[in-house]
Amino acid sequence: MAKRSAASRGEIPVEQRIVDFAEDLGGLLGRAQEKAQSWLDQRDQVATTLASIRDTATRLLEDLSISASQAGTAAKRAYRKGRRKTKGGRKKTRAAATGGPTVGRKRRFSAATRRKMAAAQQARWAKLKSEKG
Repeated sequence: MAKRSAASRGEIPVEQRIVDFAEDLGGLLGRAQEKAQSWLDQRDQVATTLASIRDTATRLLEDLSISASQAGTAAKRAYRKGRRKTKGGRKKTRAAATGGPTVGRKRRFSAATRRKMAAAQQARWAKLKSEKG
């Protein structure tokens, strides 16, 4: 059998294969570079967005801390104000504002009643002590 030449067998010469490989490699490297550049651009955009979010969050936290300190002062003021008695000696509550019962002044017992209560308590203690010993 006779040997046929590379061209007659349909083989591509080595030089042409090297050129084709170099072209493919160049295209591949070009696409990789474009992709890397795209990722870097996206990274920059993400960093800018995150910095903006951070600044907004910082500003909101500052506003919140100022509001919280003002709210704390307002709450103290409202508490103190709520302790004041209104006209007629009765303290108003939220229930009173909505039609519910109001909170009256603390009941005070007369001196005679307090003496009777003290005597009754002393009698109970004396009875308890006599039963023990």
